[in-house]
Formats: sequence, C-alpha cells, structure tokens
Amino acid sequence: MVTPTHLDGFDPLADDDSTNSAALTHIFEVSRKREVQNILKSYTGTFDLFSELLQNSLDAVQARQRQGTVGYEPHIRVYVDIPDRKVSIIDNGIGMDEGQLKYCLRPSVSFKKQAELRGHKGVGATFLAYGFSFIKLQSKQNNTGIAVILRQGRQWAEDNSGTIPRPKLAETDFAVSELTNDQSGTSVEIIVGKSPGERPRDLSWLGARSAEQWYDVLRIKTPLGGVYLSTSKF
Repeated sequence: MVTPTHLDGFDPLADDDSTNSAALTHIFEVSRKREVQNILKSYTGTFDLFSELLQNSLDAVQARQRQGTVGYEPHIRVYVDIPDRKVSIIDNGIGMDEGQLKYCLRPSVSFKKQAELRGHKGVGATFLAYGFSFIKLQSKQNNTGIAVILRQGRQWAEDNSGTIPRPKLAETDFAVSELTNDQSGTSVEIIVGKSPGERPRDLSWLGARSAEQWYDVLRIKTPLGGVYLSTSKF
C-alpha cells in the first residue's frame, strides 16, 4: 500500500520557525552543522556503521515483540555487498511512520522510550545519514510503506566552504521484498567509500568473504552477539 507523503525535498536539519530572520537562520544552520560534525568525530571505529544499524534493528524487533503480536517471529537480515560497497540491514520490527522518518535523522531526536533499549540518545541515525554519502531508508507500518534517499550527507558535513548545499530527502518507491508478508519493518541501505572521511572505506579490508565469516565477526564486534545480563531473556 502506498499513500501520499510530504517527504520529498524535506531537509531533516531545517529550522522549523519560518519567522526567524535570515541572519538568525544562518546562525542556527552553522550551529547545527557544527553539531553534526561533532557527532561524526565521536565515531572512529570501523564497525560503527554495523553497530548502529544492528542496534536499531535489534531495538525495533524487541519493541515489536513486546507488543505481543500473535505468531510474531523477529527477523534481521544483513546484506554485505563487497564489490558494490553496499550494506543493507532489514528487520521486521515496529517500523516508522512518516513523522518519525521525517525527523529521525536530526541530532538528539529519538523515538525510543524504553530505557532498556540499546539506543536512545538520538545520534546514531545522524551519524548514518551524514557520515556517509548515500543512505536509503525504507519503512513500513500497518502495511503502508514509505521510502526516501539522502545523498551527499558526508560531503556536506565536511565542506567548510559553503559550496555544497545541505542535502534534502528524495522520495522513492518502497521496494523491500523481504517485508512483503510483514505489516511492519525497516530497511536501511548505505553505500560506503564515496568520501575520504567514511569508515570503512571499503568492505574487503577484513578479509571476510562468506556469510558465515561475517556473521561471526558481527557477533564479536557489534550488538548482534551482545550479552546483556541486566535484561530479560530475548
């Protein structure tokens, strides 16, 4: 099912107050860019990309599991395309509606309420959007899918000359075959190595070539294999 949205051309970092003067708007924009740059500087690990993606998916399926949906079986699919430098994570968790998808990339914005969830600081999605040059977000709730693409996030974040405009969302068709039979879920696709500041620069540095090898590595280096002694069995 597809419904009209208001995401195309939306700037996730835009100032919502249209009454501000041009000078004040510019000050806010400079401040917001500095905030994004500080967030990116806090991510220095090669596995940060995978950790943030998997953390969000784990939180999403755990939140849906808590809803008590009859017959629900959580699934998280990880695709690592080494030649095309593409990472995709698809989960059948609670998904996002238009408003959540619209604002989830803003710094310090989080829609997670449970304290026991892995992420709730609101910086992970900002890192994914502006730490790389291409991100495609597709999400589904109540059998309604929406999809957007953000390009050149990293280029804008690293540009101090003011020549690269702040990227805006571009709507695209929702197309996640893995979620055809699920009423909700989210797919995040990121292409790495398009900008010098991105980590990782390519997906072959590790030497892992098979799904089994990647699975073992991700269990060691990301929340996929985390042991949480303070939470209930999941």
